[in-house]
Amino acid sequence: PAPAQPEVKIEEEQVALSSAEEALAKELTKDMSKEEDKKLVEKILTKQIKYPEFVQKLSDKALEELAANIENHFKDETGSSWYAKELGVLRMLNLITGYEDGTFRGGNPVTGQEYLAILVRAGQWELEKSEDTNWFAPYQKTAQKIGLLNSLVIDLTKEATREEIAALSYNFIVSMLEKTSASEEEIRFTDKEKIAEGYRQAVAYLTQKGILKGYEDGSFNPKKLVGRDEVVAVIYRLLAVLGK
Repeated sequence: PAPAQPEVKIEEEQVALSSAEEALAKELTKDMSKEEDKKLVEKILTKQIKYPEFVQKLSDKALEELAANIENHFKDETGSSWYAKELGVLRMLNLITGYEDGTFRGGNPVTGQEYLAILVRAGQWELEKSEDTNWFAPYQKTAQKIGLLNSLVIDLTKEATREEIAALSYNFIVSMLEKTSASEEEIRFTDKEKIAEGYRQAVAYLTQKGILKGYEDGSFNPKKLVGRDEVVAVIYRLLAVLGK
């Protein structure tokens, strides 16, 4: 018989952090106790992994630690809020920030522009250059290029509704997966007739994946405005689904 082949161990490539990255890693992981979680942060900084993989691999212990320390970053937040864990992660990834006075104001509604900018950052797409001095111009140009606005007619300057958030999020998943569409599920909400026809596939898909949820009375409430707290949960769930 042929001699057994020795097992070949593939060592994970280590990418050295710059001094600036080291300092940032130390700051970002100061609330974390597990070395595995700290290494994940280093991999994000050195671009070895993407956000979906990071969210998928981060330990429950890290989520608890980030939530417990959220009031150190936003003075109007506590670790007991329903979205504290998700906010801890998104704050660390710099996907969502607070106001100059140190508050987060989770109940504030979000405009389409603000949500689209978060999606572009979450997808880690390189921003397109724009001669327009408006802060949103590079984000809009990037979003148009990658297809986040495909088939949508939304006034992005206005506060976003649940069905608009669904449509933008659906296009985000399609763009990240590089597919032309996702499967269409049946909508079971009691108010499904109130959902604009062009948004129904997005609502069906996102609710089937648990990214968006309905209300206890069986409704979806498509025209309801979306708060910053809900956006935190939706972005985190989008990344978690993509990381599977």
